[in-house]
Amino acid sequence: MVNQLMIKLGWINEGIFFFGKAKWFWVLHTIIMTWKGFGWGAIIYLASISGIDPGLYDAAQVDGASRWQRVKYIVIPSIVPTLVLLTILDIGYLMTGGFESQFLLGNVINAEYSEVISILALRIGLNEGDFSFGTAVGIFNSVVSLTLVLIVNAVARRYKSNLF
Repeated sequence: MVNQLMIKLGWINEGIFFFGKAKWFWVLHTIIMTWKGFGWGAIIYLASISGIDPGLYDAAQVDGASRWQRVKYIVIPSIVPTLVLLTILDIGYLMTGGFESQFLLGNVINAEYSEVISILALRIGLNEGDFSFGTAVGIFNSVVSLTLVLIVNAVARRYKSNLF
């Protein structure tokens, strides 16, 4: 579908085999993970916005606030705790880098780009039978993830928006 659109727009003459070019891996992975996260993020942020007291909007409207001023001074400050919470949770996920999608999208063609530390631990630990190395890499991954979560939480604590 993307190839057909780009051909019709005149950007390319023939289709591109995106998953067959190793350099396209991170672009495709980023687009796929962003698209995947839109639905979940929309649900969380809409729930957070729906929890805002309607009286705040009414009071701001009576005071003459425009729609953008209501967003700037009511909505954004009200969803900051949700934003901080999701950021802290996503930082913990950063070290895995979307292991499942990288594992599924990775193939022989793009192995040099798609292999991350989690896939390396899986490959060496299970495929090559070096269980101690795979375990060590997994523990290292967990320690770095926990450290990153604690650092981000400490930064958020300075702004009174921390998780714990």
